[in-house]
Amino acid sequence: MRNTLIAFLLILISNVVFTQTNSATTTTDNWKQNNFNKKIYAFVGEKIYIENYIKPQAIEDYKINVSEGDTLRKTFIQMDYGYKAKYKVIKNINNEIKASEVEFIAFDHHGIPPFSKGKNALLFLIKENEKFYHCKYQYFEVFKTSDNKWAGIYDKIKYKNTTIKPVKIDFKADVTIILNDYLKKHRYFLFPKKYFKHIDNKVVTNYGNYVEDLFSIKKEGILKARGYFK
Repeated sequence: MRNTLIAFLLILISNVVFTQTNSATTTTDNWKQNNFNKKIYAFVGEKIYIENYIKPQAIEDYKINVSEGDTLRKTFIQMDYGYKAKYKVIKNINNEIKASEVEFIAFDHHGIPPFSKGKNALLFLIKENEKFYHCKYQYFEVFKTSDNKWAGIYDKIKYKNTTIKPVKIDFKADVTIILNDYLKKHRYFLFPKKYFKHIDNKVVTNYGNYVEDLFSIKKEGILKARGYFK
């Protein structure tokens, strides 16, 4: 009897796990299919401004059951900070933003989006209901080259799942990264000596890729994983 009960419980648990897994897979597939129907707008932009739009907050909703006289309180936790940004469109890389400037909404769990800390960036947007939204966390900081092109520096984390290799770039000015305590601790992992010159509390590099290759890194990697590209 005991063995029969255990066997029954194991079958029940496996069915629940299978149902949950199957449901999650279906949800992911639907999400990816929905993303595949959206265009990715990639462009080189110059920051005009970025400002607070939404702060993380708990939103409470009260629902009253009139027949029973009960009140149900539901709390929704908004986890991300929202920002409104405006950028000058310098060069379209994928699809065309026809205006000379574009305004969009960006969400970030940690606060101010890192892409806004530099002057220029290769940004990735989608458009919904005639409004542009930033593809969360997706960007490359970019710099002008001596031949008036745009390129970004080698980033070990972002290059993780790509066959594209960094090449030597003649940037108009040295690209220097000042190291904080965290970066100092991991400097030789994040900034390999093959591509970076280590000087005291900073690193300098002239290795990276032009924006067309940077777009391919995202297209073949995270954007493909999210379903925007097959």
